Amino acid sequence: MSLSDDVIERAARFLVPGMGTENVAWLCYTLIRMTRSQRVIEVGAGYTTFFIAQALADNRASEECERRQLAAKTERLAATRETLGDGDGQDAAGAYAFSNALADWECEPPPLAWPDHYGADYTPRLDAIDDLSAGDLDADALGAALSEAGLADIANLHRRSFRGFRADQAIADGAIDLAWFDCGGYAEYVDFLEEFWPAIDPDGGMILLHSTLNNFHLSHIVKDLKMKQMGDGFGRFELMSLLEPHKYRQNSVTMIRMTRHDPKSFLWADRLSDLLSAT
Repeated sequence: MSLSDDVIERAARFLVPGMGTENVAWLCYTLIRMTRSQRVIEVGAGYTTFFIAQALADNRASEECERRQLAAKTERLAATRETLGDGDGQDAAGAYAFSNALADWECEPPPLAWPDHYGADYTPRLDAIDDLSAGDLDADALGAALSEAGLADIANLHRRSFRGFRADQAIADGAIDLAWFDCGGYAEYVDFLEEFWPAIDPDGGMILLHSTLNNFHLSHIVKDLKMKQMGDGFGRFELMSLLEPHKYRQNSVTMIRMTRHDPKSFLWADRLSDLLSAT
């Protein structure tokens, strides 16, 4: 799945050139697709809303297709193992044949799939928040355009301040996979981070902050984060900023990726044996 021309054209109606989101919208789309984010918060709705919502919709379609493909190819692999014998009962030829079957299993769609990922339902949700104070967003038109694009069941528009939103919505600690923030000045960025930081998934959740490098006030946000990173012993989050050198303002994004939990260790041989036994 990918962004259709129809969705891109609908999104273009809400592109405000002075806001500088023409590239970062695609970045949001790609990050969500790559990390399979499913709970997303956006503060500052508009052009990026379409890309985020479409990424979640495309993820949902991919997950549904891949579940079916994974089940089918795993059934075939289990049948092959039963035919050849399991483990100690195989002769050299049988072991070689099963090794080839396993290699085919890994590369067939969905290639290199980790079965445990597909054990939980994928229920994407975008909460897009905008208090309309900037005066450049027609929220009614945005809602209608999202409905026309078939994204209304994913994208929820909130015409309000982001402050207090987490408490009002009872968003639990670690519940948000990705947050995109593009609203206000230093005080707004600080308030957002203080309120939503605990809600970001500590196992790889991300925060994206717009226009943080050459904006004098917002550049202090990056300095604050670097100080926090040093204080945490570099073990709780990663930090990286990207600059669009061809633009003189609204030209950067700072990405925070939570790393509080260690990466999962995959005992592949044991897990595969369990998987085939259950098929």
